[in-house]
Amino acid sequence: RATHMIKTMHQADAEVTVTGLVDRNPDKALGRLKDAGMSTDGVTILSDPGQIVRRREEFDGIIIGTRCNLHTPMAVAVADARLPLFLEKPVSITPQQLQELADAYRGREEDVLVSFPLRLTPLVQESLAIIRSGRLGVINQIQAFNNVPYGDAYFFEWYRNFQETGGLWLQKATHDVDYINLLAGSTPVSVAAMISRQVYDNPQAEQDIGKIVDKSDYVDCPAIHQDAGSALIMYDNGLHAVYTQNFVTRNAAARRGAIVTGHAATLEFDWYTNKIRVADHLRKREDVITIDANDDGHGGGDGLLARNFIDMMKHQAKAQSSLHDGLLSATMCLAARQSANTHAFEPIAVPGRPAPHTGPRARESSDAR
Repeated sequence: RATHMIKTMHQADAEVTVTGLVDRNPDKALGRLKDAGMSTDGVTILSDPGQIVRRREEFDGIIIGTRCNLHTPMAVAVADARLPLFLEKPVSITPQQLQELADAYRGREEDVLVSFPLRLTPLVQESLAIIRSGRLGVINQIQAFNNVPYGDAYFFEWYRNFQETGGLWLQKATHDVDYINLLAGSTPVSVAAMISRQVYDNPQAEQDIGKIVDKSDYVDCPAIHQDAGSALIMYDNGLHAVYTQNFVTRNAAARRGAIVTGHAATLEFDWYTNKIRVADHLRKREDVITIDANDDGHGGGDGLLARNFIDMMKHQAKAQSSLHDGLLSATMCLAARQSANTHAFEPIAVPGRPAPHTGPRARESSDAR
C-alpha cells in the first residue's frame, strides 16, 4: 500500500522521491519500489523511526504503511519530527492505541492525512454536492452496503491474523463509516452491531470456497473473523445509518455504496457501477449520473489523496481526511466490535472529545427512555 501511494505521488509530481526507509526487511521494500518503477538511488536505510526524528531536516513528509497493529506505534514514534504524516487506516486497533495516538498529535490533527480515499472520490463528492444542494430535502436515513468480492483474502492471507488487523470492522468498515459520517453531516453518538461466522467456520462452505481461491499465501493461525457484519449508527441530529458488510459475495454480486433518503428524494450510488441515481418523491423524475472516475485506485480517491499530501509537504494545504476523522472512524469500529460481542448499544467516545448526545428527534415520544 505504501509503495502504491508513493508511486501515485510520483506520477502526480516527479519531484517526489524516497530518501529514507525504515523497514524490517529493507531489501524487500526496495525491491517493491523498483518493481513500481521508482528509483532507489540514494535511499538511506534507517534502523528505527527515531532516526527520522533526529534527521527530520532531511525529509518533507513521512508515510506509514506498516501492518495495522503498528500504525499507532510508528506514528507515535515519529510525532516529534513534526512533519506532515500520511497514515494508513485503521489508525489504531485498540482503545489504548487510540488514546496514545490522540495524545501524541493533539492540536496537530490536520497535519496527519489518514488514508480514506473513498470520501474524496468523484462519486462521493458529487453525491455530497447533491445532498448539500437541498434536492433530497430533510435526510432521515442512510443505508450503506459493502458486498466484498475478494473476501477470501481476509481468511487465507496475512489479513487472517486478528492480532495484526484488529478484525474486519477496523480493516474494512473503517473506510465506509468515514464516508457515511461525511454524508450524514452529523456526529455519531452510539452504535449497535452484530456479526455472523457462518461460512468460514463451516467445513462444506470452506471446501467450496477453497476450490476457487488461491491458498498459496495461506497463513496458519486461528480464523476468528466475521464473514458478515451489520451496524446501526445513531447521530446527534436524530438521523440514523445502517451499514452492512459481507465477505462471501463473488463476481457480479459485488456492491459498495449507499442509499440516502430524504423527504424530497432518494439518492443511491455504487462504486462498482460508478453511477448515481436520484429519484424524486414529489414529482415523476429520475436522474442517472455516470461518473468518470479516472481510476488510479479506490475509485479515483488515491490520486486525490496523493495530491493532497504533496500539497501538505509543500505547506500549501491541510489534510482533507485528518486524524480527527481517523480517530472517529477507529472509535466507531472498536465500538461496533464491542457491541457485536456484548449485544448492547455502545457509546462512540473519541479520546479527548466531549461525549455527544442524541437529540429528541431520535425518540418516539417526549417521555421515552
